[in-house]
Amino acid sequence: MRLLARERGAGLAFTDEIIDLKLSHTTRRVVDIGGGLSRVDYVFDKEGNDEAPPVLFSTCVADRPIVLQLGTSSAQTALAAALKVQDDVDAVDINLGCCKHFSVQGGMGSELLRKPSVVQEIVRTLVANLHKPVTCKMRLLDTITTTVEFVQMLIDAGAAAVTIHARRVEDKPNSDPRLGELAQVRKLIKTDFPIVGNGGVWSRDDISRVQATGVNSVMIARGVLRNASLLGKQDFSFNDNCKRFLELCVQWRAADTLKNAKYTLLQMCRYQPGKQGASTTQTVVKCKSLQDLWCVVRDALAEKKNASAFAGHNPV
Repeated sequence: MRLLARERGAGLAFTDEIIDLKLSHTTRRVVDIGGGLSRVDYVFDKEGNDEAPPVLFSTCVADRPIVLQLGTSSAQTALAAALKVQDDVDAVDINLGCCKHFSVQGGMGSELLRKPSVVQEIVRTLVANLHKPVTCKMRLLDTITTTVEFVQMLIDAGAAAVTIHARRVEDKPNSDPRLGELAQVRKLIKTDFPIVGNGGVWSRDDISRVQATGVNSVMIARGVLRNASLLGKQDFSFNDNCKRFLELCVQWRAADTLKNAKYTLLQMCRYQPGKQGASTTQTVVKCKSLQDLWCVVRDALAEKKNASAFAGHNPV
């Protein structure tokens, strides 16, 4: 999906949140995919696991610049994970905004907004020991003052940039972003420090609204799954994006191809307005191969293309 986003206009891509303890127990493998191309996989090695080991992080030469986003609750475990992968990424980001139960229960994500001293130690430790920039992604706090103080703490600890999700922890995922608060925070942070705005971006107009707060850049998550075209000036249909996504999966022999391709397509369907996403979702769920997935997209495009190119692809 990151490769598709780059083709559509993204200047920088982040990984999903990857838990530091798991990443520390991975093995780096270089996978030759032919044609002079290779892919780097970080494979989770869990003793006693008879199944094929999962790939926690996969990247390639076309996937740059790339920021590794870590889920962590400890400076020591964060450093161990970051040291392992820093040569394959361009920066390391600390997730301070995730509100999901598994993250908060583990003392990670938004739970860290309640523990500024722990966050400060994590950032300082990474900055002192990595040769890549360290950034943080957080949410708005209860007041403008407390948010600014938290951002200033991150700056003093050595963070190279901060992304602010313009919602508070208690806000619903689809609630309107607090862009007015984001604008006030931006004004109170020194102008030469990069602040990235995030939250509620589903269209190019939404991008303009976030930019109007004075932030240096805009981060988009779910909106790209709905329509990656909003990253650039050229419009592509939902089906065109699905088609290109599958082509990239095969071109780079993406790790755990079928499972990940199916999951991502389902997420793309999930955020489609109206009935289009729902009808496609029902068909994607039944797919048992890349060829099946390709046929779904092909039929949706009303193209008479041969899906045989996908039939011989063996997921890695």
